[in-house]
Amino acid sequence: MAPASLPAPFLFANSHSFSGELWGLQAGQDLIGALHDDGSHDRVGLFDAYTGTSGSNGGNTLGRLQFEVGSIDLHASSIGAYWTHIGEDGWYVDSIGMYSWLDGGLSSDRGIGADTSGNSVAFSVEAGYPFRFDNGWVLGPGPM
Repeated sequence: MAPASLPAPFLFANSHSFSGELWGLQAGQDLIGALHDDGSHDRVGLFDAYTGTSGSNGGNTLGRLQFEVGSIDLHASSIGAYWTHIGEDGWYVDSIGMYSWLDGGLSSDRGIGADTSGNSVAFSVEAGYPFRFDNGWVLGPGPM
């Protein structure tokens, strides 16, 4: 049975860390654009993306706090398609599907490592509506 409380020197919080970079590049093209009689419109297109991350990872290990233990290097090449419908008053529904090829590796500072590869599939659907104010300002959803 564990004691109700431990003295401060025996407390040990698990903490993971990553120090590195995460980046991506995406380019796409609308292939179909349709304007409907009610003022709404649709856009359908394709995109290509390349993303990656690399850096060092660490944590509480080998009796030390925030100790660097290895490195990671992962990359993904992706293709995808999207369809966006925008209603006449500005509301929208945005649908995206993406397939990715993953490749990379990780290694520990002790000389142990592994290569990894795989595939992933992702789907996303979002919807939004802009709020228009009398002074001409518009508050609407968008990328952050």
